[in-house]
Amino acid sequence: MGDVHLQQLAVIREEFTAIKENPPSEPITESVKVCPTCTTPEKDWPDSFKAGKKEKVEAELAEAKKEYHNKRQEKADSGNSKNAEIQKDREYIGGMNKGLEVIEAKYLFGVSLDRIEVLIHPQSVIHSMVSYKDGAVMAQLGIHDMKGAIAYAMSYPQRLALRQSLPDFARMGALTFEPPDLEKFPCLALAYQAGKIGETLPAVLNAANEVAVQAFLKHRISFVRIPEIIRETMERHTVVNDPSLDDILEADRWAREQAEMYQLSH
Repeated sequence: MGDVHLQQLAVIREEFTAIKENPPSEPITESVKVCPTCTTPEKDWPDSFKAGKKEKVEAELAEAKKEYHNKRQEKADSGNSKNAEIQKDREYIGGMNKGLEVIEAKYLFGVSLDRIEVLIHPQSVIHSMVSYKDGAVMAQLGIHDMKGAIAYAMSYPQRLALRQSLPDFARMGALTFEPPDLEKFPCLALAYQAGKIGETLPAVLNAANEVAVQAFLKHRISFVRIPEIIRETMERHTVVNDPSLDDILEADRWAREQAEMYQLSH
């Protein structure tokens, strides 16, 4: 495969705008800590994941799964799309969306994994924060809408007049944060593992996740089996050090095949 030359990369992520908007004057690996946030609004969480619940993880996942299927049936009955509901469930149960952002931050900005911290933020206003060695923290705030991130990626360094509404801070009252429980967010834990090891493992993580999610959408597996399939595929993989693009593409192909075989045999 020939050489790939990348002229410019536009990253469409609300979580990364804080770094793009406030570039450090020193090497990023020495001067910042990146903090993307899980920003699914609390009103959209299943009851089993709201603050203060103490049930066992298995009970919470079962309840979330039941609630998901009820909501999905309601969507089907009304003829509306299920995609938004599925994405919410992926975020607050599996954590894979945020896990992929952790890996992206590591490679796009050259930040070591121990400098990337994920937080749960129920108000969905702060999308990312970057802390500098002098104690300053720059945050990216805005309503929970991807229009701003997409427009900024297309128009950078200018900003477009989108006429989006602003957060009502006075009415909001408080901004709260908490660390994610990696037992409740198993896919986030798997993403951290893949990001820490690196090499071909992130490609395997991503490929296995896509296969598992598609199997779930086709009603072939339950939602809670998604992290199981990803974990099993990762454990079967022999990591290739210093991989070429061909190695990464082969790891992707292999992982899809293995994930498909595993979910069909269990």
